[in-house]
Amino acid sequence: MKPFMIAPTAIIRGTGITFGIPIIDVEGTTGYYNSNLNNKAEEAIKRITSEEYGFGFIHIKAVDDAGHDKNIEKKVE
Repeated sequence: MKPFMIAPTAIIRGTGITFGIPIIDVEGTTGYYNSNLNNKAEEAIKRITSEEYGFGFIHIKAVDDAGHDKNIEKKVE
């Protein structure tokens, strides 16, 4: 079984591409605070429970951004 990656931002996607990991595009995932995390989670569950994939990497950029912005409330949210 192969891995997959859900990552809307270029640098993380590029890392996946470098290692030959399929990138899964998910509607509504932007990599910003307004990213649709439900869509991301549903797609990840669909992939990880399939016979095709054995591992998934799901990047949630908003958590990283909140840390850089020193925005504790957003990070917890």
